[in-house]
Amino acid sequence: MTRPRPRQRVRNSIRWKLLSTLLGLIVVLVVALTAMELALQQKTLEVELAQRISLMKETLLERGKGLSGLLLSQIENEVAALNFSQIQKLLKHSMAESPWLDYAILVNTDGLAFIHTLHPELEQEILTDEPDHFALSQASQTYREYPETGVIEYILPIHFGARRWGVLRLGFSTQPLQQEIARSRADLMAVTRELLLGSTVIAAVFILLGSGLVLVLSTTLTRPLIRLTESVREVGRGNYDQAARLMEDAAGSTRRELASQGEIGLLAVSFIDMANEVRQSQQALEHSNRTLEEKVRDRTLELEQANDKLKELDQLKTSFLSTVSHELRTPLTSVLGFARIIQKKFETSLMPALETHPDGKVRKALRQVMDNTGIIVEEGERLTSLINDVLDLAKMEAGRIDWNRQELALADVVERAMSATTALFAHKPVEFSKELTNDLPCITGDRDRLIQVVINLISNAVKFTDQGRVVCRVIPGEAELIVSVADTGCGIKPEDQPLVFEKFKQVGDTLTDKPRGTGLGLPICQEIIAHHGGRLWVESEPGVGSTFSFSVPLKPRSGDQPDAT
Repeated sequence: MTRPRPRQRVRNSIRWKLLSTLLGLIVVLVVALTAMELALQQKTLEVELAQRISLMKETLLERGKGLSGLLLSQIENEVAALNFSQIQKLLKHSMAESPWLDYAILVNTDGLAFIHTLHPELEQEILTDEPDHFALSQASQTYREYPETGVIEYILPIHFGARRWGVLRLGFSTQPLQQEIARSRADLMAVTRELLLGSTVIAAVFILLGSGLVLVLSTTLTRPLIRLTESVREVGRGNYDQAARLMEDAAGSTRRELASQGEIGLLAVSFIDMANEVRQSQQALEHSNRTLEEKVRDRTLELEQANDKLKELDQLKTSFLSTVSHELRTPLTSVLGFARIIQKKFETSLMPALETHPDGKVRKALRQVMDNTGIIVEEGERLTSLINDVLDLAKMEAGRIDWNRQELALADVVERAMSATTALFAHKPVEFSKELTNDLPCITGDRDRLIQVVINLISNAVKFTDQGRVVCRVIPGEAELIVSVADTGCGIKPEDQPLVFEKFKQVGDTLTDKPRGTGLGLPICQEIIAHHGGRLWVESEPGVGSTFSFSVPLKPRSGDQPDAT
């Protein structure tokens, strides 16, 4: 069963668009021409009608003027003789002879009506209407139109010698004029209807001819587009074999015909060639996709194996560091302990006895032994600190570090750290001070770890500050407390500031600045502060100084790690 074509599809076709467009143009053109012709014709007829009305009005005025002139002299003579009956007969005779004369009114200067053919009952009455006052106020012959009553009234003043006696008013009806105007307008409407009917017939003929022309043109234009659309549909569905058969049929039987059909035919031929190339490209792409999938699987497997290997190596590295650190700590503790015993024995037993020895070489050897013993103790303590840092880092990376979280005051943490580092300022012209605010709120954290952070920041500050001062501050915030250690040392370059928080990274020239340590202090501090839900950052300017700050939230954040038990 054949499915009906959707109405929307038909309306969107090229044939429908051409048909609707050209028919619309034809209709608009015919309507515009017809409207222009009607407007010109109506204007011509209206001009002619206006001329005819003007001519008829002039004729009516001439007749009224002539009749008024004939009656005026006779009526003046009869008024002088006070023969009003003869005047009335004369007026009635004139109205009978002239169908245009509608009425006659004779009044004196006081407005007294002697003759009123329109309303005889008003004779011998004084007229007081506005037209009456207007007529009595005229000193010479004139006329006035009254469109509401359809009358043109001639006003004729009557005199006795040089004295004015009254006024004769003659009313001429304009009804014949209105009838002529109505007939002219009816003629205009009839001509308009005939013109409209003729224009409609002409428009229908043009529309029929245009429809036929559009159908022929649309059929000629859309035939190759229909074949092209069918091929496109098959290509879009992925039926390349069916599309190839359609294109091969078109190329074998109608390719030359398509090429000779102008731009649309050339478009169809170009699409056939392009579709063949698309089919070949699609086949090549499918082959490449299959090959690519195999390569991706191989590379993914290699990456997974490499990742597992890296995890294994990282675990081995952590285990190695932990084992080596523990193995080094035991003999180092013994060496450091014996060195301190030797140093104490020298100071308490040998030094007093040998300081007065007469042999200078013995005294010199004694001083060298004491200096070397001090160096052994100092380097042993430094090595112990480095081993502790390595152990802390290994525990943090393995997640095995113990946290002792409790409620504490940051001011107490700063005081403890400053007491532990006061000896570092003994041999340097550096002022060491603090700036603490009263009534600071308490926080929850690991006291020893936070003291370790502050001690590390103070040690770094005094290490790179030759003169000036180091200040510890605790600044309250809305939801956190901020601890900062500011110094007036050499400062850090902007490009080097992100490197200070990387493991085993030390800022400065190792040949001239001679930084001491392994570069693990700040990374360990960063791990401790991150565990507390805060952050660690630096603000520095070369030649001015540096400020290392960290924040600790007043309440534990939802992302904080739980306390180790």
